[in-house]
Amino acid sequence: MLPRAVVLLSLTPFFAQAACPDWPAPRATDEITALQQQLQRWDSSYYRDGRSLVADELYDQARQRLLTWRQCFPRLPGQWTSPCSAPGAASATPSPTQEWKNSPMPMP
Repeated sequence: MLPRAVVLLSLTPFFAQAACPDWPAPRATDEITALQQQLQRWDSSYYRDGRSLVADELYDQARQRLLTWRQCFPRLPGQWTSPCSAPGAASATPSPTQEWKNSPMPMP
């Protein structure tokens, strides 16, 4: 799967300037699903394991490409994913409120 991701990411400059891909619905579904799954793997590794598997700029380009493709094919079934929905993301870092509540200092 990694070679496919590399190929997809190497095409970024072309898709960034191009109009929507001229794909039939089944191919669009496959491409969107593959990219979404790749982003989910990267998110899971980052939020759960604390490891970044890809450079930030490539990740950002891939996420933007997914959003663009979703806009190009709005009628396709699918689920939008947020990086914060990755397994373990909610507990990756405590919120400032949690830190404050757990602070040994008395509240003012």
